[in-house]
Order: sequence, then C-alpha cells, then structure tokens
Amino acid sequence: MHPNSLRTPLLVFCAVLALAACGGGNAPPSAPPVQATASTSFGVASKAAGSSTVTVNGVAFATNGSTVVRIDDNPKGVDDLRSGMVVKVRARDDGTGRTAERIEVENELRGAVTAIDPTASPQNFTVGGLRVLVDDATVYANLNPLGFAGIAVGGYVEVHGIRDAAGNLRATRVEGQARDNANPADELKGAVGALDTNANTFTLGAVTVNYGGATFSPAGTTEASLANGVVVEVHGAFNTAGTVFTATRVDIEDLEDDNGGLRPRDGERNETEGFVANLSIAAGGTSGTFTLNGRAVSFSASTQFRGGSLTDLANNVRVEVDGAISGSTLVAREIRFKQSRVLLATQASAVDPVNGRLTLFGRSVQVNDLTEVRTPLSAITPNATRVEVRAFIDSTGALIAERIEASNSGGPRDIVQAVVSAADPAARTVTLLGITAFVNAASFRDINDQPISEAQFFAAITPNRTTVKVKGASFNVTSLGAEEVEIEN
Repeated sequence: MHPNSLRTPLLVFCAVLALAACGGGNAPPSAPPVQATASTSFGVASKAAGSSTVTVNGVAFATNGSTVVRIDDNPKGVDDLRSGMVVKVRARDDGTGRTAERIEVENELRGAVTAIDPTASPQNFTVGGLRVLVDDATVYANLNPLGFAGIAVGGYVEVHGIRDAAGNLRATRVEGQARDNANPADELKGAVGALDTNANTFTLGAVTVNYGGATFSPAGTTEASLANGVVVEVHGAFNTAGTVFTATRVDIEDLEDDNGGLRPRDGERNETEGFVANLSIAAGGTSGTFTLNGRAVSFSASTQFRGGSLTDLANNVRVEVDGAISGSTLVAREIRFKQSRVLLATQASAVDPVNGRLTLFGRSVQVNDLTEVRTPLSAITPNATRVEVRAFIDSTGALIAERIEASNSGGPRDIVQAVVSAADPAARTVTLLGITAFVNAASFRDINDQPISEAQFFAAITPNRTTVKVKGASFNVTSLGAEEVEIEN
C-alpha cells in the first residue's frame, strides 16, 4: 500500500479529534480561539519622537511602509502620531511581534473653552457642555505656558481622551490650536440621544446638534443610519455658548470602522481600554459583565486580573481588557487595572479635612472631587476611627482615594492590600507600599481562598505583579506583623 493512501483517513481522524476538543455536548460557551494573525486594539498611544514603534495598551506595534495612518480622517504618516492620542489599531502577528496595518486617530472634541475650574480636584475645563478632566498623565501641547495653566476661557483646543462612566471626558492629550473663524472645524463625538428626524436634531450630552444641512459619512450613508445610541462624530461649529452645534458632516463611527477594517471581527484578539460601566457580578462572585466604551465585556473565574483583583472591579475604574470577540461581546482573558489598586484598613493617624488628606500606615492619601466619601473626613477622629480606603497609585506615586468609609469589617486587624514590590523567602517577608510584612507567624491562602503552605505562597509571587492582602495587628511605620496573607491575583 502506498504511504499516501493512509494520509486522508488519518487527517480526517485528526480533524474529528480537533473538533471534539473544541467543544460540543453540553459544555458551557467559552471564548473563541484567538486568531494569531489578526488583532484590534483601542487605547492611548505612546510614541517617542522619531520612533517607528507605537505602544498601545502595553503592546509595541511596529510600523512599516505599508502601515496606513489616518488622523481625523486625513492621510498622515507615522511621524505625525503623538503620545496621548487615542487610537484604533488593526495589526497582524507573525509570531515574533505585531505590526500595525492601520492606525486611526480621532480626537473626542475640538472647540473653544467656555469654562475652566483650576481649583477643582481634579482640575477641569468645559468645551461644548462637555466637562474635561485632566490628571497627572495628561499630555499637553502647543499651550503657553505648557500645562493646565495654558488653558483659558475662549482658547481653542483639541482634546483626546476616554469617557468615564459619568460621561466626563478624561483627557489624555490637550493641544492648543489656531481657530479659523471663516471655516470652523469644531468637532464633537458621542452617542445620539433625543433624535428628532422632523426637526433634524439630536443631542450629544448637553449639546443640541442640528444636522439639517449635513452630509453623512462614510459615502452612501444617509440619515436613515441615525438612531438613539449610535455613536457619531459631528463636524461643524458650536455656537458661542457651546450649547448648539451646527453640523456640516456626521460620521457614523461603526460604519467608518467597517470601511476601514477597524471593527473587531468574531474570534479576533481585542484589547480595549476604558472606564467600567454597568458592572454586574453574578451570584457566586466569580463572573459577570460590564460595558467598556459601549462594548459588552464578560468575565469568568478563569479571567486573570493584573494590578488588582476582582474585588477592585467597580464602576468608573479604568481598566484594559485583553480577550477575544464573540458576537458583540469581548470575552475577557485578562483584565489589567491601569492604575495599581490599594486597599487599606486601620485607624487613621492624621486627618486634614480642609486639604482633603488623611494618613494611614504612614502614607498620605489624597481625597478629590471624584472620591466616594461615605464617611466625611470631619467625622474621622485620628487614632480612634477605623477607616477603610480603596485607592489607586497615580504616575507620581501618590495614593488617590476612590472610596473612604468608617468600617470595622476587618475586625481589630489591620489590612494592607497592594502589589508586592519585593519578596524574601529567607527573611520570610513581603514588601508592599514600602511596608515590610513579616509572615513567620502567618497562615497562607491562595487566590481561591484555600490554605497553602509558606513555600507555595512565595513560589506564587512575582514582584511588581502579584497583589497580596496582608492582615495583621502589630504595625509600625515600616513593618507589619502578618497573621494572614492571601494572594489576590
């Protein structure tokens, strides 16, 4: 018998085995396999001047002569990309790295500043009824002086950023521009609301858009594509008050993504950055759903968390989801917190209600206008009131509180939960937030809250990546006697 006569049956048999391995029967649905050759990403770009590499969501994308770059619908080059721009990327992976095939940049907003609040925390300004919040990571360009102080009422700016769960625009880049009053180039992006096809109007947040004289994009698109909830970008001009926008062109974002090959395809790997909204955790507490930039995201017990744990997941928390597209849902394989999460529970040693600060474990925690204050600082008595604080670490190393409340949930034991910066099995210590926790008298638990040995605990820790919760009682400014330690991610 010729050797090749066995090949066809063998291949069929292997194919059947492969199909059986992929699912079938009553197995629960799971994420489709990631296509190794294609991916899409949405997030904030980082790019060094003169570099041909663009980093988005921690992934370095190479570019070459065939990479298509469009900025605000205009053909551009890779050298025109700037840090802080929010981009969509379609890429291919050859097994050694990812190369961008197409990069699309679209600002969220362009117009004249109508209000500014430099004393707020965080500082913010308003363009077209949209409140723009800045933070320590916002990139500024073409402003004098360079920074928030260069923004003034009446100044013309272009803003890149991501919307949070409250509808604010969290600015990643603010660039001063010259305004051509004869040919206004104002822009605003958002989800259509209060559509009135008789009056040819809809709303984008607090702004009423009049589209009666507008064309639609992409080519061939008409008013029929408009519907409440559809994301659009309008081009034209704000009125002086910034409350009415007269559109000359309306871009239907999903249709433009289809034309540009930027809409994620079923089964493809997708990485998306944004603020959690509509969080719903199922009974059992290990799975659930939320939305991210309007896309449905699902997670399960197999989803990996980085920079925090499932207990840190909450509305308005900034995350990056890495997963695969299944229908219209992004099935999360990994959820990374963009800012490292911290949980502290102890008696506050100092409280400053005037400046919005309190001190726990020797660390200063800043309260701002976005902090959920369940217990007013004025009601917290130093060295008496036990406080629980959920916070994140910003790029300067400062602790920014997201929630503060008086709480006895941890009992008499102090709690520190953060990413481990160092682990020393010989000394039997772990270090987090600059605090050394001595674990020689501790019990150990894994990510599933199951008992493990001390050796298993240290073997599971990767410094600057693994989050650990430490419970103890004997605390001073630099050390904590641990009674229980638990791996959180």
